[in-house]
Amino acid sequence: MKQKEKVVLHLWFDTQAMEAAQFYTSIFQNSKVIQSVKFSDTPSGEVELVSFSLENVRFEAISAGPFLSINESMRLVVFCQSQKERDEYINKLAGKVRSAENMTMVEDRFGVHWLFVMASSQTKQLPKICTLVDAYGKAEEMCDYYQGEFATKTDVTSFKHNRWYVLELAGNPIIFADISNGKSQYTGALSLLYLCENQQEIDSFYQGFSAEAASEQCGWIVDEYGISWQIVPWMFLDFAQKLSPATYQKINQQILTMKKIEIAQIEQLI
Repeated sequence: MKQKEKVVLHLWFDTQAMEAAQFYTSIFQNSKVIQSVKFSDTPSGEVELVSFSLENVRFEAISAGPFLSINESMRLVVFCQSQKERDEYINKLAGKVRSAENMTMVEDRFGVHWLFVMASSQTKQLPKICTLVDAYGKAEEMCDYYQGEFATKTDVTSFKHNRWYVLELAGNPIIFADISNGKSQYTGALSLLYLCENQQEIDSFYQGFSAEAASEQCGWIVDEYGISWQIVPWMFLDFAQKLSPATYQKINQQILTMKKIEIAQIEQLI
């Protein structure tokens, strides 16, 4: 049985979450739109949440207005078996292309950045598509920090590809790589959704992990490196499928009043 997701890349779009999900799932195999749900009365008006998978890797997306913009601080890296396979993906994405150091970079029409590299013996243990965080010269430092924060839930390995570091969060890898120079450009449009089993696990992230108290809202926090996280219960992923639209709407209204997610308050609404 497939292990539960523990960390999922979350993408913020103006209005194109479903369009983007349908586009990406048409390009990659073992991909599908999992679910879509809309709810209203939010600071962004009506929003749409979309869940989808690419090569069996789950992603979450939201259409919530033009308040946040995706950039290249986080990318989707695709490990290709041949140049032909790589070129097929690039042609289908039909975006802005540039190449450097045996890597091909594409910015698609939704502003999402992709990185195509050849698979090797060092990458065979990784999924075909992984989230890559540009560490702006701090890849090793960041992995050391997160390994300490996540304690026994993590494992860190590195492979010789410009010193990329793989952080394993309960079997879900994130790559940290020093690609860009200068000041980091992290944005809430690209956040890491960390899925917790219980309230105790949620609470642990608010004891030193959150670095900006003003950013704490609806389960969102920003860490000391400026990366946005959403610290939420794993059961949230199934709510749209299991609950009635009215109940789901009530739950989201309750979440809007919270800083840290309180599972007990949510369960009272179910």
